[in-house]
Amino acid sequence: MKKGINWIIIWSLLTFVALVIFSYYDLEAAIYALPYKESQFGKFIHYWGRKPLAVMIIAAAYLLADKKIRNKKKTLSRIASALCAHVLLHSAIIVNLLKLFVGRPRPIELDSTGRGFVAFFDCSPGLGDFSFPSGHTAIAMSLAPLIYLFYILKDRKNLILSSLVTILWAGMVAYGRVIGCAHYLTDTIFSIGSAMIFAPLSLALGDIFLAWLNNKKLSELTAENYLNSEKDEE
Repeated sequence: MKKGINWIIIWSLLTFVALVIFSYYDLEAAIYALPYKESQFGKFIHYWGRKPLAVMIIAAAYLLADKKIRNKKKTLSRIASALCAHVLLHSAIIVNLLKLFVGRPRPIELDSTGRGFVAFFDCSPGLGDFSFPSGHTAIAMSLAPLIYLFYILKDRKNLILSSLVTILWAGMVAYGRVIGCAHYLTDTIFSIGSAMIFAPLSLALGDIFLAWLNNKKLSELTAENYLNSEKDEE
């Protein structure tokens, strides 16, 4: 519990600082990207950036639906459950509600002088403007609960591996969305930071769902996961 609170505090502060810093470059980066709005990389990310998640969700659903696999691969089941919880909580609910609340116009609507720019904190709720935060980047951060899980399990090898995969995926998607004029820098920065902030909650919700699937108490399931984590990795 203490680790989760510390994690949330640290990532909240990091996200706030990053938003403040990158907000100074929001307009400059958007104007720079305008000539590249039809770039092939931007189009590639727009179409393919979310595809890996579909594969992971299908694999997670298959794993969770098989009771034998759930009982044999306890840590893997926990990962699958946390992934599903995070996609629902962060990518589907939090990000989309914020899009409606903030109502930020996308940078593709700017002219070459930057006219029409709206800061991320200048909220204008309504339908039609969905720049802040970036949905694609939020999806690319779907492995955030996995990073947190390996952090609390002190599994350094898998912590580094999952972090590198996430950085690569989210970095490519964030760059593609900015260079394609679909998002500002702060749109992507917030999606990255908020995904890390919600990681402990997603893991907890995943544990609750997994306990329900296995007809067990949450405390019993969590204890089993910790005791069997090393065995699963072997």
